[in-house]
Amino acid sequence: MFNPIDYYVRKLEQDRNDYRIDNPKLDNYYRVSSAGTCARKQYYHAIKKAEETNPMEDSSRMLLRLGELVHQDIQEGVLAYRGISGIKQILHEHPVELSELNVKGRLDMVIIMNTGEVYLYDFKTISSWGYRSKFGRKNNREANPSIHQEMQLATYGLAVRKEFGRLDGMSLIFYNKDNSKTKMIEVDIDYIDIAIDYWSKVKELHESGLPNIQEGESPVMKWECNKKYCSYYDLCGGGLNSG
Repeated sequence: MFNPIDYYVRKLEQDRNDYRIDNPKLDNYYRVSSAGTCARKQYYHAIKKAEETNPMEDSSRMLLRLGELVHQDIQEGVLAYRGISGIKQILHEHPVELSELNVKGRLDMVIIMNTGEVYLYDFKTISSWGYRSKFGRKNNREANPSIHQEMQLATYGLAVRKEFGRLDGMSLIFYNKDNSKTKMIEVDIDYIDIAIDYWSKVKELHESGLPNIQEGESPVMKWECNKKYCSYYDLCGGGLNSG
């Protein structure tokens, strides 16, 4: 049976892909959203500009679309407080570019206070399982959690600091899509140095072509070598699973 919602979400993705095709220079850059992930996947996307062999499933597209809608609501809610709570300026969906690292993206929100302080926020939509893995009791948490989200935020943080001359704090705001609970965690600004090292390493690896399969770099985490998470899984030959 025809599903108009799936059709709409696929159409949104196709429109974004068409825009990239019409503006090829966009694909010469790494995406901030891919910070801290597999160097081979970065190569296929930004350097080789390969066609995806394992495109996202409709269910995953729907989750991303839900995240976009939640972000819009949060941003509109914050904008409603402009001028009455010490806020001088609010920027949302703000484009950033770090030409020295060959990275582009669009951050969720920057708030500039009347005092001159600058704060960065990134919104994440997760399930109850993911929420428990991150914030539940210690025995329910991931043993070796990925720092992909912190790396993404830190990359935006570097761009904010360059553009505004300062960055006084940066935080991730998690929204539990199953029960609407939210939790904000402040991320140490020292992560910016980790992000710089990551992107510099990726650029260095790509100067020699496609990086070798090596856990810690390509992929960064074992779970990345999975059709669900890697758009180039078949092109890569399964990565760590190729043997």
